[in-house]
Amino acid sequence: MGDALIGLGVLLMIIGPLLLIPVTWLLYRCVWWALIRSVPAERLTRGIASQAAVALPLVLVVSALVASYLPGHWEFERLCAQHAIPDASFRTRVDGFFRTQMFPYQSHKYLDQDSFSYIEAPDPYRKGLLLRYSKGANGNLEEDQVPVISSTFGFRETFSELPSGITTTEKVIDEIATERERARAARITYHGGPLSLVLGSYGISSCPDILSEEGSRHFTTFCDLESIVLRSEMDP
Repeated sequence: MGDALIGLGVLLMIIGPLLLIPVTWLLYRCVWWALIRSVPAERLTRGIASQAAVALPLVLVVSALVASYLPGHWEFERLCAQHAIPDASFRTRVDGFFRTQMFPYQSHKYLDQDSFSYIEAPDPYRKGLLLRYSKGANGNLEEDQVPVISSTFGFRETFSELPSGITTTEKVIDEIATERERARAARITYHGGPLSLVLGSYGISSCPDILSEEGSRHFTTFCDLESIVLRSEMDP
């Protein structure tokens, strides 16, 4: 069922704009019928009726799309100007860090790919308990309960959805003892506003923009912020 819903969502992203065709045609028929019924025949030629019946639906559809898309897009541009460029100038090298939320499977990336020795995080299933994830001698994931956080740095990742159709994912690294922020990166996506269904993939915008060279670098920094900041050889 989940795969079917995902497939339907992808299909609508592709063919969404085609939904405008029946909507425009229905408006055309309504305008045509209204003109024929309300305007005296001696004042209405077939050519004028056809032009009006075509023009009015197009104006209505385009106006509705613009009114739906632009307000959210302006807010998206404002947020991008503030958050699209990551702040990852701080560099250090540590064996592990504390993550404010994490499921056990998420630790594999840090321990296997990024070569951290351990990751600390709250137990996702038992409130109030703290776990330390590490690799055992046989390469299996080990989970040990610890009394307090021993990591110097903490990492949090937050996801939020705004009413305007904008979603933001923000990553922050700070020093636990002082709460001093050391690095930050964000990913912002605009889905096209209230009528995003009929805009499909054409209404989606995101920043950093991976299609540009600079945006691609910023996106890579966002994805790998933890390893870039906390697995460097030295602090500049």
